[in-house]
Amino acid sequence: MPEGTDPDKVLGAVRALAHAELSDNHDYVLALHTDTPRPHVHLTVQAEGLDRTRFNPRPVQLNRFREGFARELRARGVAAEATPRRARGQGIAGSSMALVKLRARLRTEGTRQITQSDRRTNDQAIAVAKGEDQLPPFIAAGTFRWQEIRRAYEQTAAALDATGKAEDRELAKDVRTFLEKHQGMNATPEVFAAHHARIIAADRSKAALPAPERTTKYHGPGR
Repeated sequence: MPEGTDPDKVLGAVRALAHAELSDNHDYVLALHTDTPRPHVHLTVQAEGLDRTRFNPRPVQLNRFREGFARELRARGVAAEATPRRARGQGIAGSSMALVKLRARLRTEGTRQITQSDRRTNDQAIAVAKGEDQLPPFIAAGTFRWQEIRRAYEQTAAALDATGKAEDRELAKDVRTFLEKHQGMNATPEVFAAHHARIIAADRSKAALPAPERTTKYHGPGR
């Protein structure tokens, strides 16, 4: 949470969320950390539940957790909202900390070696650019979701303009500025594939160009 947030309220919100979502099937433990200016709580859940099913929350469930956490914070007087990353213009979540640190170490060592994860992404992107493979399904789903979000923002901006109020028109202007700044939410595989597609297209264009005609210089009689 941001600096200055009451740590006890953060802990209370997490405790209430964990009780509502987990207590009927999973044991768990909470740990409040105040060693940094941003108070935060670690929630560790026992993997195997009382009914022998494993704790494996999917995106829909994780989003419900986030919304529940924000709701519990608001109930304690802490301003909080739970919005999807795409609605905030952030796209797909970044790489794991382990992968980020590995990339940094390779850069520090000055090696041309890349991580296996990046190699797989790059190889798949080349195959996609050549028409030999397709992007993962989550890419298309994310693109569709972003288009839905854009339409919702555009409709909101139009509704704000229609009120005739100066403050609403300013807010509509801010919404449109946000949309201009975030034209697309391309994931790394999309970016890589588009990059290789441009290279392949450029190479094909060069190959299609006719070879320049060779000209013979005249050196005069007897030469």
